[in-house]
Amino acid sequence: MVEDALSTIERKGDEAVRSLANKFDGSCPVVFKLSDSEIETVLQNAYDARKEWRETSLRERKEIISNFVKSFLSNDEEIIENLCKQIGRPIIQCPGEMRGFEERANYMVDNADRALEDLLSRKDSEFDNYIKKEPLGTIFVIAPWNYPFNTSVNSIVPSLLSGNTVILKHSSQTPLCSEQLYDAATKALLPKNIFQFLHLDHSSTSKVISDNRINHVLFTGSVSGGREIKKSIGTRFIGAGLELGGKDYLTTQSYKLGMPKFTEFTKWHHVDEKYDTSWGFDKKDAGCYICLLYTSDAA
Repeated sequence: MVEDALSTIERKGDEAVRSLANKFDGSCPVVFKLSDSEIETVLQNAYDARKEWRETSLRERKEIISNFVKSFLSNDEEIIENLCKQIGRPIIQCPGEMRGFEERANYMVDNADRALEDLLSRKDSEFDNYIKKEPLGTIFVIAPWNYPFNTSVNSIVPSLLSGNTVILKHSSQTPLCSEQLYDAATKALLPKNIFQFLHLDHSSTSKVISDNRINHVLFTGSVSGGREIKKSIGTRFIGAGLELGGKDYLTTQSYKLGMPKFTEFTKWHHVDEKYDTSWGFDKKDAGCYICLLYTSDAA
């Protein structure tokens, strides 16, 4: 059995059973079951759906994604309530997540033509060279719990607009977020298997990343999580878009230690690296950011 925040995962044979606790009272409102065979089905479905989606015109993809965004926003009351229950954010602050989702999604739809157009390299009587942006295939998106919609939209929408299929894995604390996105996609008549989700434990997540049907990984989370992503990719020649961050160890530890001056703690921190590790906080590489890539550049 593995416990992650208020989410508990228990493996029974090839089946993983996840129980999600309510952030406020500890009750368990949802239980998820997912077998290895179901994971295999999702991977293969995404692989099989790629050809049709990549051949769909950008104009059609933009229209479909716009309908997906509208469908998602139309269910805002239920989404806001579930978001509040899952992460404990005051419900009065949750609508901001919806506005952020809408603004980001619409911006990416509006700018898709410019972002995906061919880049002219040289054109004259002798040469006609250009860079053409092609879909990568299937994108595996791993989203965090703290801003589950604002972060995932940054990966889902451009990946779909670019002609890729998407498999979403949300944090174990916010699994309902992926389900609500999937429901919105279904209601918007997004082609079948273009967008899917999985509820996974760490072991199953690593297996999905290492699967040859995954062509790119987009992860938002901790520095340590980013390292595990790279390990799971192993020797495969695929990219990973990593937006990594960690705890602010200078502020947090100075509070724990009761140190009154920030400068004094900074000096102490650089002397005693071992103490930093003992508290479990990320070190100086926290906050690293690597730009996300959604297409391949094919000359």
